[in-house]
Amino acid sequence: MKIEIDEQYRVVLREVYHPVVIRDEAGRGVAVCERDGRIEVLCVGAAQPQDKGSAGLHPTTGQGMPAGEAK
Repeated sequence: MKIEIDEQYRVVLREVYHPVVIRDEAGRGVAVCERDGRIEVLCVGAAQPQDKGSAGLHPTTGQGMPAGEAK
């Protein structure tokens, strides 16, 4: 993983091949990592099974793709 700070003082992570998890005080959160040439976002610790899911972002357009969709 590479960590940078951009011009707006935001933390930028690159080459994130192991999930980074961001959680709230209730234990809900999201895990983000690079997988198969795209960004994967997964809900973790959701209270209801229907709240769980994952989505990917296309590497060039940034548009959502269903998890498991071929590159």
